[in-house]
Amino acid sequence: MVPETATLAGTIRFFRPEVRDLMQSRMRDICEGFGKGFGVTVTVEFREIFDVLVNDADLTDAWALAAADVVGEAQVDADSEPFTGSEDFADMLQRVPGAYGNLGHAGTVPLHNPGFVLDAGILPVGASIYARLIERRLPLGDAT
Repeated sequence: MVPETATLAGTIRFFRPEVRDLMQSRMRDICEGFGKGFGVTVTVEFREIFDVLVNDADLTDAWALAAADVVGEAQVDADSEPFTGSEDFADMLQRVPGAYGNLGHAGTVPLHNPGFVLDAGILPVGASIYARLIERRLPLGDAT
């Protein structure tokens, strides 16, 4: 017996809004073709949850310099390849310039994996980077 309805869900990831638009257009075209080919109704719905995360270049440099002060320049990769994460911080960066950075960890299992175990040893490193960032950006004696 064939069910009356079916739902197919997924995620599309992209680095530029024009690529998102192209992907959505093509997906609608493909679904329209399936609908015609099989004589069924296909409804396509996109829920745009997060924007593309774009760091402010100057603030990225500031973060990288602070990180280099703490962990050494050789341990900082300010030019890493973009990755297709899903991050609501992107929405904040649409309104207030900022920079999103990643800290490594001693484990071998990546974040958002059931086997991930937080390497608590990285917490003081991250806190030190943010403290150094504040020291570098806040002039001495300026409490404002």
